[in-house]
Amino acid sequence: MPHAESSADLESSQVQRLEQWAAAGSTPQQVALRCRIVLLTNRGEPAAQIARRLEVQRPTVRLWRDRVAKEGFGAVWDIAPGRGRKPSYGKSRIARLVKSTLQDKPQGSTHWSTRVMAKA
Repeated sequence: MPHAESSADLESSQVQRLEQWAAAGSTPQQVALRCRIVLLTNRGEPAAQIARRLEVQRPTVRLWRDRVAKEGFGAVWDIAPGRGRKPSYGKSRIARLVKSTLQDKPQGSTHWSTRVMAKA
């Protein structure tokens, strides 16, 4: 059974912000993709056409269309917990490494190299 298509009904300022995020080089690619999905949905394009154009699955288009309708356009930045690579080191170890790198010098050198830091 086909799903009813609906637009995101965004204000012009929200559309402008999504366009900026989608075009910015510093925006993570997953967020830029979500912005494109929402923008095309707002223009009234069907989910199947958006999915083909952006090379994603239709459920992905429906997911972001519905999520933005429910939670607002800022939801494109939400990353589900548990996603991504898990840290190799704890926060305390990272803090020690950064502090050591910035405040200490290795014996006989002016700065740390990755190999010298790894040995230390």
